[in-house]
Amino acid sequence: MKLSAQETMAELIRFPWEPELQDARDLTPFVARIEKLEDLCGIRIGGISAHLDSVTADGLHFVKMMAEVTGLAGLGQVLDASVTVQCVAYDAAGRIVGVADEMLWQSGFRGMHALSVNLFCQAKPERFVIFPRK
Repeated sequence: MKLSAQETMAELIRFPWEPELQDARDLTPFVARIEKLEDLCGIRIGGISAHLDSVTADGLHFVKMMAEVTGLAGLGQVLDASVTVQCVAYDAAGRIVGVADEMLWQSGFRGMHALSVNLFCQAKPERFVIFPRK
């Protein structure tokens, strides 16, 4: 599956539901995936959670994001190349305020992996995107 030149990132990023805040620290409703990139990498990202851990006096926001990565072919699948899962935080103006990633090594992936990353955001994060890249 190839991405066309006409597709913008805004068209690719889809929130699975209308964000609604239940708990002030639960940021999960504001996390989006890019399924086309998941298809290109041969994985699926699910079981996503994002929580605000703390805010410092100078406005640094610490966010913990966790997810489960599974292979499209199921358990036992080996990746054809190592994949990085990247988590990006945006402020209300759409500027990137935090980035974290975790590498899935080709030699160690066997169809399932749980990841946990810490985002250190320079401003209050409003939206998040999690996606794979080779």
